[in-house]
Amino acid sequence: MGLAARVAPGALEPTTRNPRLRIAVIIVITLAALIGAADAVGHWLSASMEIDRTVSTTLVEHRTALLDAMTQRFSQLASTFVVIGIALTVIVIRLARKRRNGLLVLTVGMVGEILMFLAITALVSRPRPTVSQLDSAPPTSSFPSGHVFATVVLWGCIAIVARRAHWRDWLQ
Repeated sequence: MGLAARVAPGALEPTTRNPRLRIAVIIVITLAALIGAADAVGHWLSASMEIDRTVSTTLVEHRTALLDAMTQRFSQLASTFVVIGIALTVIVIRLARKRRNGLLVLTVGMVGEILMFLAITALVSRPRPTVSQLDSAPPTSSFPSGHVFATVVLWGCIAIVARRAHWRDWLQ
């Protein structure tokens, strides 16, 4: 008896019948590809720290009280607590208004960002430049920048949610 006769009908069909499984597979493949690409970029950047040293030293040499204050404010806007707070606010408002469309995008985006950040940081382990810092940076490597990465993912996901949910033009 041949293989086709022993397998139940439909058993060999692609996973397109289960859209959740298909989406999960796409997410995992996308995360793996992005982590691989970021790992390659991180190792390429780590080959020479001269760019980091030059930019960081130049910025330190040209510090002013006003620029330091502005930098600190923008950095605070991208802090972990602010990013999580904004994400949770959007989620709570969407749930309170009984509009769940787009929440999966935001949730997967933020969880994916955390997983990618941890994986890339572990793989690349790029040291921070040795210059005096404005704040006490966490003991993580310099690539990728966690707060920049989280902020870009957050606002990118919110933009996707806004477009899909047809938010008012001024909110989009």
